[in-house]
Amino acid sequence: MDYTAQLPEKTLLIIFRAAQVVDSIPTSRSIANNDSTLEQEPDSYRTYLLAWVNLTYVCKRWRKLAVGDPGLWTKIPVVLGARWLREFISRSQDLPIFIDYDLPIQSPKVTEELKTIVPFHYHRMRNFHAWLQSDSPYYPLLSSPWPVLEDLQVWLTTVIPKYNLLANEASPLRSLSFRVSSAGGGFHRCDSFPWEAPFLRTLNTLDLLFREGIDAATMGRFLDALVNMPGLQHLRLWNEIYLSSSSSSCPMCSPHPRRINLPLKTLAFGISTYPMIEHMLQHIVPPASARIILDPVRRDLPIIVSSGSWIERAVSSLGFSATEKVEDRNIGALHRTSARLAATWESLVPAPPPFTSLQLLVNHNLDTVNIHTCRTPSFPRTRADQLQKYEWFDRIDGVHPDVTINTYFGEPWSALCSALRELADEHVRMLWLVYQDIDEVPSSSTISTEFPSISILRLSYPFESPYLQILTGGPDTGAITAFLSLKVLDFEQCYVRDVIGPPGDIIAETSLTAVLSARREAGIPIVVYLRLAEEIDDLRNGRQHSCSEYANAAAVEHAVDALIATPEVRIIGKEEAVPYAAYL
Repeated sequence: MDYTAQLPEKTLLIIFRAAQVVDSIPTSRSIANNDSTLEQEPDSYRTYLLAWVNLTYVCKRWRKLAVGDPGLWTKIPVVLGARWLREFISRSQDLPIFIDYDLPIQSPKVTEELKTIVPFHYHRMRNFHAWLQSDSPYYPLLSSPWPVLEDLQVWLTTVIPKYNLLANEASPLRSLSFRVSSAGGGFHRCDSFPWEAPFLRTLNTLDLLFREGIDAATMGRFLDALVNMPGLQHLRLWNEIYLSSSSSSCPMCSPHPRRINLPLKTLAFGISTYPMIEHMLQHIVPPASARIILDPVRRDLPIIVSSGSWIERAVSSLGFSATEKVEDRNIGALHRTSARLAATWESLVPAPPPFTSLQLLVNHNLDTVNIHTCRTPSFPRTRADQLQKYEWFDRIDGVHPDVTINTYFGEPWSALCSALRELADEHVRMLWLVYQDIDEVPSSSTISTEFPSISILRLSYPFESPYLQILTGGPDTGAITAFLSLKVLDFEQCYVRDVIGPPGDIIAETSLTAVLSARREAGIPIVVYLRLAEEIDDLRNGRQHSCSEYANAAAVEHAVDALIATPEVRIIGKEEAVPYAAYL
């Protein structure tokens, strides 16, 4: 007997809604971030895409009930194609709808279908994302009221005349991303933005890009608008150029800067110039708990030319100045910005706790450094180079960096460390270093001078000699003079072959054992955590491991036994957490 036929309609609808939660239709972004889904067989992939909708095919009764409930069809997917897009729109009837606008795998047919759908259904759309040109069918709609709109993302990419955004009417708008690219024109400056519009007052998230940033003449209106957004939690600002007049004549800076305290969770600067960042930090005071993200535009080094040369005259004719002295303006600006942030935090009552951990990802090929700092005694759960795939205000409720800075540098490490000292001061106890080019690692004394209290050092892997010694202040210098407070050395990843000798001399001293013995002899021993538990188990049980090609398996086991017996060594699993707090 089919007992499902006896289920009341109300119960079935509850089942459908529960299925939507536990087996939701994937978004285009989730598919783009998970390549394995595209490797499924066609039938399996179709089942995966339809997700909860598969339930509606159980029987005629279930299907009729599901199709007849408009509330089940208000979240409109794009991954199912244009036909299903039309079906969802039709079945949702007149209810407010939410469309998956993420674009990585959106088909041309879906794009064309949306151009047909939006003009007829914008009045019930809860979100709208688009790149707009003057001939876009969406453009005239921007001057219309959108009564249920909660999320608006528009990027103006061509010359667009003046318009009345959302008819200047109130709406339940929660998130606004408004960007005008360098190709834009006409109604594109910040002074043309409707800063007094009622729909701004309900915002939770505000993301703005104007080519010249927020200029001095508009700063007062901008700050007034922020004050009138009591629910604002996430603010991001972008600019492409920043004129010197934008801050030098700012009426909000004279005689003293007007400063507003905002209860933000995130204050971010996208691809922005340092002058705008510095100017904004004079006016906006985030709480100590806010996450700060800086992603400044690269400032090229001055050109080195001889005085009076034709190159100097050519450079001067373009409005640039030549110089005999190279100064890294990126690091100089980072130094000033760090000092500004530090001064802001010092002015807060009560003062926030100091930064405890610092994470640096260095790419010398690109002259970039990604900086992450935390006030809590922990490292971010995600590596610095992997954070980019998340939304800028995601990961607020976990272990996340309190400050993130992605910048360029071309000066010696001492200049970078000096700038970081302004930001994080000497209280930093934990350091995580990631290098893209091992040949460019700095001397440990360079970092240790600015951060003498480092107790925990995390590296990508056990570097070969002499790099590990250079990083840890090891015996290559004759005496250990750096990281004198170091207690723990931790490696992000490790293999047995990294910590025993080469195949021809397995018992030879490695870079790691050299560091450990040197510190032991100096009376400042450290503990080293090696994530080798799984591989050692493979080795003991005859499975494949990193030393499988070694001819003398018995010697490998003997070397591993000797490693385990080393007093400073702790063997842990790949995903096992190091008890950092015990060493602080």
